[in-house]
Amino acid sequence: MLRLTLAVTFVVIAPTAHVSAQTISGIQNPGVQSQRSLSITDDSNNPAPIIRPAATTRPATTSLSSTGTMIAPSTRQPMRQDAPIAAPEVEAPTITEPETEESGSSLKFGGWVQTGYHSNSTGLFNTRPDRVNLQQLWFFAEKEVAHEHYWDMGFRFDLMYGTDAATTQAFGNPSGTWDFENGLDFGAYGWALPQAYAQFGKDQWTIKAGHFYTLVGYEVVTAPDNFFYSHAYTMFNTEPFTHTGAIASYEANDSLTIHNGWTLGWDTGFNQLNGGSSYLGGFSKSLNDNLTFTYIATAGNFGWRGNGYSHSIVVDNQLTEKLNYVFQSDLLSTDTSGGNNNEVGINQYLLYTLTERVRAGTRVEWWKSDISGSTESTYSLTGGLNITPTERLIVRPEVRYNWGADLVGADMETPIFGIDAIITF
Repeated sequence: MLRLTLAVTFVVIAPTAHVSAQTISGIQNPGVQSQRSLSITDDSNNPAPIIRPAATTRPATTSLSSTGTMIAPSTRQPMRQDAPIAAPEVEAPTITEPETEESGSSLKFGGWVQTGYHSNSTGLFNTRPDRVNLQQLWFFAEKEVAHEHYWDMGFRFDLMYGTDAATTQAFGNPSGTWDFENGLDFGAYGWALPQAYAQFGKDQWTIKAGHFYTLVGYEVVTAPDNFFYSHAYTMFNTEPFTHTGAIASYEANDSLTIHNGWTLGWDTGFNQLNGGSSYLGGFSKSLNDNLTFTYIATAGNFGWRGNGYSHSIVVDNQLTEKLNYVFQSDLLSTDTSGGNNNEVGINQYLLYTLTERVRAGTRVEWWKSDISGSTESTYSLTGGLNITPTERLIVRPEVRYNWGADLVGADMETPIFGIDAIITF
């Protein structure tokens, strides 16, 4: 049975159960390429420059839903949830439907289509300006686990096509493995297999094993789960997108969820590069009904990003019924054959519900990286709307302005207009 779901809403859900919550994402073109001057650690003594992949230039080189609700960074994969059905005012016959959509252990199918336009390159996913792009044509199949007093088994599989494929593939893999440089790219467009995992659940436990989205960060790859059309510098440059490994999440109580796991490094698909082996874990704590604090870290051998440590901190504060504030900070420190790389960034979001169908938001960014010996900072200011004309359609116009150091091939000090539309099914 097809799953019909709204794509994006405005108010951010507090990040409490990254693994157990899941909606659509289960939760990058020719021309300008990302100018990331990272160094990849390989078996040689001469590091090669590395970038997030553009559609035509492959590099040697954050999870998870789509009901239309922005998710907090540790909840990269919130659960699909239908709106509750009000009880009838008059007595009516009870209709029993087959267990397909509503049961926690039922089989579900769904996806979305995202098309977008941007006037200039942001250097972060949106790198094909002045044209309409099919960025994400997404399909998924999943069986969610039931958290009862017995072990239940589920799975998730995602397949996507579009201009975002090159930066959604497992580019932390050796070339020619899984979906990276393996005959799935066709010019600016391509295919990606961003998730394929088994999941086990019992009581407060959820265990995921396979290829899955990272827990790190606030913004995600899946379009319906972000408020803005464009992405933050920290998300694209300082965070992994996917992992291969296993992660266990334990809901200690109503306000605390703990995550601990192991992965084959950053951005891998059932393979590893240079012996990648790293820790992934952290926690999400609800401090009160309106305030949530989330800390997620990675440490060890990241593969293509070398050896090191990273963390993401997110503070999600529902200030009023209509106003939501989010503070996010990333830190990355790695050591590769090409030297040390240190990055730090702070993003702040202010999101306001204007009407039932219109929401407004701003994002202010500061990001600094010592790649290529840079000592300057990069800044960005974005303002936009989320407009939901129907339950299955979200339109996201925005204006973005970047200034400071350009390390990703973006258009700086020039307003960038962008707009996309997402239809979920």
